[in-house]
Amino acid sequence: MVYLIGKALVVGTDINVYLYASQQFFKGQNIYSDNPYNFYLYSPLFAALLGLISWMDWQAARVIWLLFNVLLAYRSWVLLGLTFSAWPKLRPRFQSAYAWMLLLVSFGFLNHNFNLGQISVLILWLSLEATWRVQRGQPIRGAALLALGINIKILPLLVGYYWLAKGRVRASVYAGLFTALTLLLPAMLIGWQGNLALHEQWLTRIMPGGDNYVYETTNGCQSLNCLLAAYFYDFPEAELSASYEAARKIARISEPTLSLMLQGSRIALALSILGLVVYSHRRRLPADRVLLWELAYVCLVTLLVFPHQMKYAMLYFVPAGAYVIRYYLTLLSSGEKLRAPEATLGLFSALLMLVLALMGRDIVGDQIVNTLDYYHYMGLVNVLFLGVLWACRPDRFIAE
Repeated sequence: MVYLIGKALVVGTDINVYLYASQQFFKGQNIYSDNPYNFYLYSPLFAALLGLISWMDWQAARVIWLLFNVLLAYRSWVLLGLTFSAWPKLRPRFQSAYAWMLLLVSFGFLNHNFNLGQISVLILWLSLEATWRVQRGQPIRGAALLALGINIKILPLLVGYYWLAKGRVRASVYAGLFTALTLLLPAMLIGWQGNLALHEQWLTRIMPGGDNYVYETTNGCQSLNCLLAAYFYDFPEAELSASYEAARKIARISEPTLSLMLQGSRIALALSILGLVVYSHRRRLPADRVLLWELAYVCLVTLLVFPHQMKYAMLYFVPAGAYVIRYYLTLLSSGEKLRAPEATLGLFSALLMLVLALMGRDIVGDQIVNTLDYYHYMGLVNVLFLGVLWACRPDRFIAE
């Protein structure tokens, strides 16, 4: 905490973007332009809510934002544990191993988000908390939380789709209604026309098919529009350095063909969420025992489907990591002998997660990190873990 607070006092990065946009909002300015720190990509409502801290000294504001995110990270940790409450209990040494392994996998992502003052901790917590509330028979509370998340960063939209696939119709309808309400709330402060104008500009910025994010050349991006383009698309030479096209190019596909591939992949991933839910239903798997398996899959799909998901958004990988770690430790704790393919998959998954955990410039150096970024290692891990989750189905050790 001393380290994090010290960083918050002297460095702002993304939180400075939000605080400046909040001040612009209350001055009646366009929050999507003329921000000296970076482009603001989130909702007018989020800028309005940050008015609680944006007018105080920014050092104090950044520390408050940090402490708020630390609390949300802790609550998310608790929620991940609650999703396993219906699972077989782990023996103490395996429970301790689970805690340390999960900390190892998530530490780098948390540290990155805390230091940047990013928003990913908030969005992940809203997704987890909302789904847990709906699971516990509190659809209004869950829907309100999810609506806030959708309003701020749209990513939790797939969680609402997942609820609908699960037959949580009432919660999905409430989430839609609350989302509409949150879009209207800023009008109370800036008027109807001002609110409408800001939302039109925001929509232009965040749409997956928008000019900003059709295909991205940024190596730090982990979304499909970056991943597919890196391996299959010839970018105009003016957009790239000479080294960009080197060894990673598998094939060179025309823009119309790649566009079909990209949109088809997004649709297929969205449908695969439905397939996951259908599988649970047909196998009659208890909802409280498959919750994290399904939600972790939704989080991975979210990272791939939406554009411009950078390294800090990899916090959305943590539920998948938590599930796979707990899956294997549950098998080992029960004394069950792993089959050869299962053991191989476990070692492969552990290696992938270990590289993620060690993928820091202060740990392995710039050259290794730059190489892994060049090949979009994190994006590839997200794709691979979709298959890992399908292989590690909860009915492997849970009776119907």
